[in-house]
Amino acid sequence: MRWFFSVCSAVLVAAYAALVITCNLISPDLTGPQDNSFFNPSFYGLAPGAAGGLTAAGADGQVSLAWDAAANTDYYEVFYGATADVHGLTPLRVTGTYTVIKELENNTEYYVWVRGMNSLDMGKLQGPVRATPRAAEQAPDAPEAPRAQAFSERVVLTWLPVEGAASYTVWKGTSGNSAEALIYAEDLEEPGVTVEGLINETVYYFWITAKNAVGESGLSGVTEATPAAPPAAPGMPVLTADDGELSVSWTAVTGAAEYEVYYGEGITPEAAAALWTTTASLTTTITGLSARATYAVRLRAKNASGVSGYGAAAYRMSAKTGLYKGAAFGSAAHIGVYNLTEALNHISANALNGDNYFIVLGENQECAPQTLDYSGSTVGITLMADGAERTVQLSATGILFTVRSGVTLTLERNVTLNGRADNTVSVVLLYASTSGTFTMNGGKISGNTSRTAGGVVAGAGTTFTMNGGEISGNTGNGSQGSYFAAGGVRVASTGMFIMNGGTISGNTAFESSSGGGVDINGGGFIMSGGAIISGNTGQVGGGVGVNGGGTFTMDGGTISGNTASYGGGGVYIGDSDGTFTKSTGGVVYGSDAADGLKNSASSGNGHAVYRNTGSKKRNGTIPAGMTFDSTTDAEWD
Repeated sequence: MRWFFSVCSAVLVAAYAALVITCNLISPDLTGPQDNSFFNPSFYGLAPGAAGGLTAAGADGQVSLAWDAAANTDYYEVFYGATADVHGLTPLRVTGTYTVIKELENNTEYYVWVRGMNSLDMGKLQGPVRATPRAAEQAPDAPEAPRAQAFSERVVLTWLPVEGAASYTVWKGTSGNSAEALIYAEDLEEPGVTVEGLINETVYYFWITAKNAVGESGLSGVTEATPAAPPAAPGMPVLTADDGELSVSWTAVTGAAEYEVYYGEGITPEAAAALWTTTASLTTTITGLSARATYAVRLRAKNASGVSGYGAAAYRMSAKTGLYKGAAFGSAAHIGVYNLTEALNHISANALNGDNYFIVLGENQECAPQTLDYSGSTVGITLMADGAERTVQLSATGILFTVRSGVTLTLERNVTLNGRADNTVSVVLLYASTSGTFTMNGGKISGNTSRTAGGVVAGAGTTFTMNGGEISGNTGNGSQGSYFAAGGVRVASTGMFIMNGGTISGNTAFESSSGGGVDINGGGFIMSGGAIISGNTGQVGGGVGVNGGGTFTMDGGTISGNTASYGGGGVYIGDSDGTFTKSTGGVVYGSDAADGLKNSASSGNGHAVYRNTGSKKRNGTIPAGMTFDSTTDAEWD
């Protein structure tokens, strides 16, 4: 696996770097060949390349040097001496590809070597080349045409040092006519300079002259360069999946010469941190991936001027879409590339007791109301997305998923179940008096209107567990005929709602309604962890309504920013049998909280909590660390 190779490489690199540091502390003179037989950075493409093209030229009391850039190099070491023996010489550290060695003896021949260096290793020693400093007797010859590398608003010029030259002058123009050129810089001792303050997309022309105490040379040959901005960031790539690989394609970016393709396992842009390839093509295939894991992929465009920022990331599971069967998704067998309706039809025709299915959605789909009923057989169905956000749109009025006895429906992240504004029933119904269960690990339920609950109804004897995801933007319309309609979730007699995480927000219950977020009508509700109920609106119980002898136990989470048009902005207890019990975990905000956090109720009728029996109200916040029991008369206003 590519990830395994990368991890192993990182471990070896770290170990080797530590050993190199230790060796330098023991023996700073590492000028000779090194034995890296136990670990060879060159094998991993980590060792510095060769600094070829080393050239030296003598002048009065100095030697000028230039060489070619070496790959994987942080800096260079330059050695010089009056003999051909490099051992024992103290190197000069140089960050560029040219330098001048000064304060030398005239008429003495010097030997010069250079090598690239990085934190892991040293490159091969290049040289020696020889040069002899001499007092100037004549003007130097004209340099060769400089080499130019263009970037945004600047051009880097380098040239070969000229024998006898003490300094150089750089001439710049916007035409090829040297008579129109102006001096950009003069008295440059080193054979290189960065020309700055240029206008992108403008052609510039450059010449060099060399001079010493005797005189100045003629102009070098001309070099032209056009500075340009780095390309714009690429758009979001298109990902096509197969087991263990992703095919990536993207649209060309104007001015880009190559593209860097980054990838990584995860669901954030930052997860795409590993460089897969640098290519001039518009496609690549990332192989060796963990099968059926979700990966992020993003690109950067580059040209001679630089590299763009990262483009938008795309996400995709390294697996085919459609229907799978097996105990766990990682080992499940792929049955076929089916859409949601086709997959459910296959399950209906073939499911046996104990079967477990996974449906991977590869596109947005419409789906008519479905009843998940397999004659009491124990069957698991998990809805997943292929990595991108996928929406299942309810195509006709009715319950999208009715879950009956023995069936467990699980919703994973990136899947949205979207209801209908003209509906009268919930998106998911756990059918009463069955052992049906619904687990929400992620995803979203939204956009539905119902006379019971806009999102989920857990009937008697059923269990709804919410570990993550979001239930939002739903409406419970009590005027449609059901008293105590809920905006988000309703739990009926002996049903159970366990909320360990996720968010219930922006739901509305009106006209003979209770629980803008959740209504417990005879059932039980346990809230813990980082669960959030916020920004919901109801007639009573803007956040949570407890009726019909229901019980609400709060061990963690946050209830905030909810509104009740009558009583109980955070929590409403409607009868003497209903209870709300809070341990030291969790917070129910009241009128003393900051805007955006405070729950509110009309006329101060329990901004935090209201109990109908005895008209008890709690307007202030019930903070973490404080317990609360609605059955007692303590802690009320």
